[in-house]
Amino acid sequence: MELITTKEAVSIIGCTFKKFEKYLSKRVITPNKKVSGRNYFDKAVVKSFVPPPKRKPQKRKVSSATKKSQLQEVIEKWQVHKADTNSADVQIGIHTEKITQIELEMKNYSREDSEFSNLRKQLVKHVVERRRLLNYLEKTNYSRFRRAVERIYPRKVA
Repeated sequence: MELITTKEAVSIIGCTFKKFEKYLSKRVITPNKKVSGRNYFDKAVVKSFVPPPKRKPQKRKVSSATKKSQLQEVIEKWQVHKADTNSADVQIGIHTEKITQIELEMKNYSREDSEFSNLRKQLVKHVVERRRLLNYLEKTNYSRFRRAVERIYPRKVA
């Protein structure tokens, strides 16, 4: 039985020292000998060790046809007139829809997950853009601004 140090074990497994410490704390891998505070491991056991696979949450895949149909529904809902596809109202509606989709998607991830931070950046981007468009509408056409705000934040009727 050939004993090796922690540093050698980490290089054989091919992981970081922090990951190796996690394996030790969870007792996935245990030292054979401890001398003056240092752990020594059996080389054969370390070579046969296979780290547990990483688990990632399943992403919901939406086809482009579904996205286009959802986008078309949002455009029809927010249109000012029949041929309207790119007015500030429609853009506000599109950003509002994207914000709600991102919020739903964020519930699938923990705060520590990198995907959560990516979604958060997208969310902030869409919120800022929607706010900019609302400010523009407020300056140019106040009645359309009020209508858009009431659609985004419907009041509770008492």
